[in-house]
Amino acid sequence: MLVVTIFLILLIILMSALYQEMERRDALFLNATLSSNASLFLANDFDDAWLNGFVTENLTLNINDTSGVSEPSAGVKVRVKVQPDWSVVEGKFEHFKDENFEALLIAVGVPYFVRNMILGTSPTVEIEHAVKGGDYYYDIEDDYISDEDQPNGESPDPGYQLIITTSTWMRTAEERFRPGYSFSKNDYDGSPSKNTYRFVSPRVLVHRKEKEKMNTDIVRTFDEQGFVMTIISKEADMIAKRHFKRILT
Repeated sequence: MLVVTIFLILLIILMSALYQEMERRDALFLNATLSSNASLFLANDFDDAWLNGFVTENLTLNINDTSGVSEPSAGVKVRVKVQPDWSVVEGKFEHFKDENFEALLIAVGVPYFVRNMILGTSPTVEIEHAVKGGDYYYDIEDDYISDEDQPNGESPDPGYQLIITTSTWMRTAEERFRPGYSFSKNDYDGSPSKNTYRFVSPRVLVHRKEKEKMNTDIVRTFDEQGFVMTIISKEADMIAKRHFKRILT
């Protein structure tokens, strides 16, 4: 009898927690759609044409020009290699504010406990780069690029690796990759994803995360004060933002 009573009490507690979670979820969506942040729910209206093509120009060089001055010829798309502005991209950053982030995690199906674990941490991010041929540069076995991603059959190797180290009180995780190349990893919820980073301007880094059920674009926009990470989910029709301030060292 005691066991049954304990079981019923635990069941009531569990059902109450589930009900409160559902109420919280509904309140988050309602508040966002009625507030000034309603635009964060309009990801399908977000013009992401520049994300799909990354950096291209309708120009090519005139190979007959021997004057040393490049003249453009119209009608040919070529990929432009963007040189990052390391003065603002590199550094150490601390998370201090979110916009619509919890609602987006709910919408994309992040499990309750994983979601609370993410929301319960305030990450510190360090970004640096290693030049090819330097002591800190080493080969990455699992990065790859498909043939269709290679402009004019040439390798888009940027000549450096970007290293993003994210630290919380629970763990420290390092991502090392070459912009333009893809790599696979397991996310917080254990599910696999294909990840590709590219600089689309000297101060804007785009991260495309492809998963079996849902893709996400993550845009980091840097300035002297820090960076804003904009998370765009077309499937969920939502946008969220995470704000990071620069830590002076």
